Amino acid sequence: MVFVWSTLMGGDGAYTLVQIVFNDLLMLFLYVPTAVLLIGASNIALPWETIILAVALFLVVPLMISASIRSVVVCNYGEKFLQDRVVAPCAPLTKAGLLAMLVLIFIFQGKQIGNKPLDIVLLVVPIVIQVVVTSGITYVFGYFTCMPHSRLGPAS
Repeated sequence: MVFVWSTLMGGDGAYTLVQIVFNDLLMLFLYVPTAVLLIGASNIALPWETIILAVALFLVVPLMISASIRSVVVCNYGEKFLQDRVVAPCAPLTKAGLLAMLVLIFIFQGKQIGNKPLDIVLLVVPIVIQVVVTSGITYVFGYFTCMPHSRLGPAS
């Protein structure tokens, strides 16, 4: 999803990848404990295992699948083939998929969002903290390494 947003704003893929990796590491190590802490404060029964499973399914599994596909394609056909025959044809689909995902989330969860606004706030807090920390560290790092803003903006 981050790559789609970065592509839409003309971002540099290499720098966007750095941000995604850092973001995923923070999600793996900070999101789960923060979510459990905040959810526990609201007396919602949500076991650690459920949160860890969700993080694994939405971060680890897609990363492993995409890394495996990339490795196989690059080893057998080369980087140019990957870009021209795999990535480029998927570009229009990714934009449509991102839009569909956002619409479907609100369609299927609209009632829950409306019925439990406090619960939604408790889930949003760790996500907002993670985004601010990730973006801030990335932007400060890029600024002090004299990274051009045209690359730094999409990356952070």
